[in-house]
Amino acid sequence: MRKTLLLIGLCLLTNYLTAQRILPKGVTSIGGASSGMSFLLKDRNNIIWEGVGGIGSQGKRADKGLMQYKNFQWMPVYTSGIFTDAIEIDTVLYFTTFEGLYKYEAGKFSIDYGATKGTCIAYYNNKIMVGSEGKGLFEKTSTGFKNDSIVINGRRYDTINCMTTKGGILWLGTPNGLLKYDGSHFSQYSLPISNTKDWRYNNNQRSIKSIQIDADDRVWVLNYNAIDSIDCIYVFENGQFQSGRDHYTNQCLSKNLFPYCARNLGLDKSGHVIIGMGWGVLKLGKDSIENYLLEFPLIGRDFNKMNTYDKFCYADKNGLIYTNIFSFGYVSIDISQFDIKELLYDGRMALNRIDINDIKASISNVGIHFPVANFKNPTRNLPHFEIPSIGCATPIFSGAIWMGGKDANGDLHMSAETYRQTGFDYKPGPIDLITKVYDSIANSAYNKIWRIDRQTIDVFLRNRKKQLYVIPKSILEWPAHGSGNFDKNMAPYVDVDKNNLYEPEKGDYPKIKGDQMLWWVFNDLGAHTETKGQALGVEVHGSCYAYSYRDLPSTDTNAIINRTLFFDYKIINRSETDYKDFYVGLWTDPDLGNYVDDYLGVDSINNAGYCYNNDNLDEGRMGYGKNPPVFICKMLNKNLHSFNFYNNNSDPVNGNPNTAAEYYKYMTKQFLFKTLQYMRVKTKSGKDTIIRYFMPLGRICKDTMFIDLIGNSPADRRLLLSSYLPSFKKDSIYNIEFAYTLLHDPNIDFLRQACDLPIQTMRRLQHWYDHNSFPSRPYYGAAVNTIQKSTNSIMIYPNPSNSSILLSSMIENNTILSIQILDLNGKSLYSSSPINLEGNLNQSIDISGYSSGIYFLRVTTTNGIHSDKIIKL
Repeated sequence: MRKTLLLIGLCLLTNYLTAQRILPKGVTSIGGASSGMSFLLKDRNNIIWEGVGGIGSQGKRADKGLMQYKNFQWMPVYTSGIFTDAIEIDTVLYFTTFEGLYKYEAGKFSIDYGATKGTCIAYYNNKIMVGSEGKGLFEKTSTGFKNDSIVINGRRYDTINCMTTKGGILWLGTPNGLLKYDGSHFSQYSLPISNTKDWRYNNNQRSIKSIQIDADDRVWVLNYNAIDSIDCIYVFENGQFQSGRDHYTNQCLSKNLFPYCARNLGLDKSGHVIIGMGWGVLKLGKDSIENYLLEFPLIGRDFNKMNTYDKFCYADKNGLIYTNIFSFGYVSIDISQFDIKELLYDGRMALNRIDINDIKASISNVGIHFPVANFKNPTRNLPHFEIPSIGCATPIFSGAIWMGGKDANGDLHMSAETYRQTGFDYKPGPIDLITKVYDSIANSAYNKIWRIDRQTIDVFLRNRKKQLYVIPKSILEWPAHGSGNFDKNMAPYVDVDKNNLYEPEKGDYPKIKGDQMLWWVFNDLGAHTETKGQALGVEVHGSCYAYSYRDLPSTDTNAIINRTLFFDYKIINRSETDYKDFYVGLWTDPDLGNYVDDYLGVDSINNAGYCYNNDNLDEGRMGYGKNPPVFICKMLNKNLHSFNFYNNNSDPVNGNPNTAAEYYKYMTKQFLFKTLQYMRVKTKSGKDTIIRYFMPLGRICKDTMFIDLIGNSPADRRLLLSSYLPSFKKDSIYNIEFAYTLLHDPNIDFLRQACDLPIQTMRRLQHWYDHNSFPSRPYYGAAVNTIQKSTNSIMIYPNPSNSSILLSSMIENNTILSIQILDLNGKSLYSSSPINLEGNLNQSIDISGYSSGIYFLRVTTTNGIHSDKIIKL
């Protein structure tokens, strides 16, 4: 229900923004669009030319004329003539028309009548080629035009709608498919046809009216189709056509943004195909679909049924994109300045992407882990936690942090987020330490998420003293200190000279966890329209980080690191109130593939909750199929105080919460209006642990037997893990760290044969956290952090280092005999043999006295010798 409400809410926002006619940053209205335009061209003098006279699939001709945009206004150049295409060669412009080929040079027009009924133009092998309606292909020579009919297998192709060239090939779009010309002969390729009752619609599908070749040398074609159930955009690759929608569906990307009819295909500066959609521009990358939204379309409508026949799109050589939209006529889009945040959420949220390992996830700066809306694609109402390597199914829809406590009078203060469709409690930025009042203007600089990769820091540390090295913005702009009345201690950093100032030019740099980290700050001041509760007055410093272990087999026990995200929330009580019975909840909406058949579980010993399928087959288009995964949310530095769940409905007992008291009850072990009966889990040790657990009846997993709750059934559930603090005093700090991970192997049944693997995974995550021994081999070559042998791998951290390194390992059926550090000449600088160590290795080695350079680590074990590089800064 709430996901449906999200669409309704966005519809209302749409209507408001459309009425206000807001344009995002980087977008300028230039007006003057014609519904019959056939081309746009921006010449070397920054003059924009618009031709009018597009030719339809049945020979129907549009308006007439040639327009020019100069000195911020449109002016007619010719008011007659059918102008169909244009090209600039050096400083000369050529325009194809039905009269002939116009030439514009040194401010003057001339016309060559040798190429009449011109429809398109291309510059191929240093020759001007002109396509025509009914007269074939013209080739300009020194004396005039050479004109030949195109005949393939006895069939004539005398009408050419469009042309483009790349890599020595000339591609031509005709009413009967795609032609390829290599300079000596033609080849023909027919588009797939969906038969209809009206033969004219079949012809529209065959006829190609626009062609573009992207940066990956794929040929994109657009036909004249105008039926919403049939595709109009196709990709031609390896001699075959595939519809654009099928192409992206196979990559787990939304296909719903494709129009059923479009005006033309453009190509941006980076080689991506672009389409004018009336409400903005659609950009088609190799493995991505992005939007440049200029105004909100009607959220919730079927975008497959959008007709954008009149909406043109063009990109100049400088990267500006031009299109005409419903409310403004023509606009130009400066991609480098484009900022949709002014249009979406009115600046109330920022997003960034974490993508260093298998997980690709969008994170917000207001306590929502995986928000439903995405600034580049807010019309895509899909999860934003994805693992493309295991298919299109996704394990989680969204997540957030909740917190609540009571003041000295017993009054409840509560802050939480879910989907933001009915309101929000959190706002971006820190708290003013003097006024304790939220100021959106002062906090606007913090409405973002800072992102940094370890590679960037490693390169900085190696090269910062070199003369031509330029410190990257991600290091220079790291928010180490708050401005004005904000706290001076913000994002963590390494203070090399210990002067409490962040000075990258003197060697200071961001202090991060993982191989990639996001950092942000938010607070809960002001009205709470989500929970309707009183504000706590807390400031939260949040971070999300991930490790990457490249080239690691999925069967390796360390491989789970590539499917894990870590979160760290530092909660600061900036109020003047001491709170009691303070709870912090980790709210998760797990949608494990097919979301209607999920169970939730809890492991109180390992401080984790998880989601799993009710049987060994996750059905449906959104499902994982056979042997579905287990999704885990695990606390790392706090004990699990309570576990709870609720269903996505309006049930007064265990449905969606609506008041602050109801949110708080869920964090404190209670259902709405009544307390749930506890369940007992008995382990082999004989000790009883009272927890809540929801599992199928009679499931037994080695040392633990889980008992079913009577009446429990799989459903679309919400998971809530809570930690507890008896007293949260003013100016105190509460830090909570946790991880999301997905355990999946299509060959393993986690419900029966391997039901202990989730427990082992939880323990492994905890070991890495406790010993700071996360396995890591990032996707770059300069600074490797681990040994190649990974089954019993030894982690080196940090690497590079200027002081000491930590060697850490989880040894399984193996014994370490000795550890050595060698220089490039093979001289031993460090030796600790014999060791005869079995079990876990955690050993620090001081390398501060070594000269800067590369050294070799050699670890001798009973299973062989491991070696790796150490970089001393």
